Amino acid sequence: MDLVRFVLAVVPTLGVVLGAAVSGAPQSGQMPRIGYLPSAGTSASVQPTLEAVRQGLAELGYVDGRNVIIEARWAEGRVERLPELAAELWDRSITWVDLPP
Repeated sequence: MDLVRFVLAVVPTLGVVLGAAVSGAPQSGQMPRIGYLPSAGTSASVQPTLEAVRQGLAELGYVDGRNVIIEARWAEGRVERLPELAAELWDRSITWVDLPP
């Protein structure tokens, strides 16, 4: 799947979920948090996709650091680290987790 198709597939879904989260879930004064945890790749190889997700969310009105926080983690090619990283995101009170391949 190329980057454009990925963004077109994922960002609307995130927008719907975030919309629901923003309307009721976060406690007062807290911004919703999106966890981004790809199962493969390194921080350098994942950056273009993560940036596309940020851009797509911004087009929907969700700007990282302004009204939503994006918490990104990557295993640097070590899939055995995924449970640890997922637990770390869980501890950060993530509203939604994006788990791209």
